[in-house]
Amino acid sequence: SFARDILIYINENYASQITLKKLAEQFHISLPWLSNLFKRELHINFLDYLHRYRIKKAKDLILQTKYNIGDIAEMVGYTNAVTMTRAFKRYEGITPSWYRQNPPVGQKRI
Repeated sequence: SFARDILIYINENYASQITLKKLAEQFHISLPWLSNLFKRELHINFLDYLHRYRIKKAKDLILQTKYNIGDIAEMVGYTNAVTMTRAFKRYEGITPSWYRQNPPVGQKRI
């Protein structure tokens, strides 16, 4: 489906400076149409989807690597540790550093 193709594109390009405008241009569709597609098909807006996907990737890197938070932030598409920490706290309720020090039950950090 068209929505699936868009998600695949985001999932493959999440680390780049992807925006709704760039996505609309990539798929040759209007911004309002793309925005409505997210709300209608995924019940989430584009930015929430992008942040949640980036945070999911960051969580894996936080527990599975020894990279510092600033490096991980850049690896998943944030401009710096401050912007990632702000988003991480908004979506997870904790900081990336706290997450690293207190991994979820059943998950160990290396």
